[in-house]
Amino acid sequence: MMRFSAPWSTFLKVVSGGITVLLLGAFWFAGPLSTVEESVAFQTFLIAFPFLLLGSSAIFIIRGYEIGPDKIEIIRIIGRVSYPIENIERIEFDPEATSFSMRMMANGGLYSYSGFFRNEKLGSYRAYVSNKANTVVLYRKKGSPIVVSPGEPEKFVEQVKSQL
Repeated sequence: MMRFSAPWSTFLKVVSGGITVLLLGAFWFAGPLSTVEESVAFQTFLIAFPFLLLGSSAIFIIRGYEIGPDKIEIIRIIGRVSYPIENIERIEFDPEATSFSMRMMANGGLYSYSGFFRNEKLGSYRAYVSNKANTVVLYRKKGSPIVVSPGEPEKFVEQVKSQL
């Protein structure tokens, strides 16, 4: 198995850090700002919401990618997602692949760009991206494209092509 890192872009670091600070700040001030007249449920929501949002985003952080003899795996905190190499029709390094994308059901920048997106270039696609400058598109024989962002995109493409 060959392993590739999933480095974060500066933009992703800034956005994720800023949102984390903002949400933890909201938690810090939620208690003192809430009044006795407010319902307990609302106070609980104000305190729990930042942690629920941060936690539900953090579990999808992309930790890396592995190319095995018969599959490509995306390594996330909550586990791995596998795609068989035999279903890959072609692969290409395309730093513009995610340009002008619309989130369909996705996380668009809190610790990763992951989920279901759509744009004119790819149509509907699944993303596991941490750095948009490193995007590699896996065009599948069956199913929509998969977009990943390994630390060494050219080497990643070469390795997968050698197995097609």
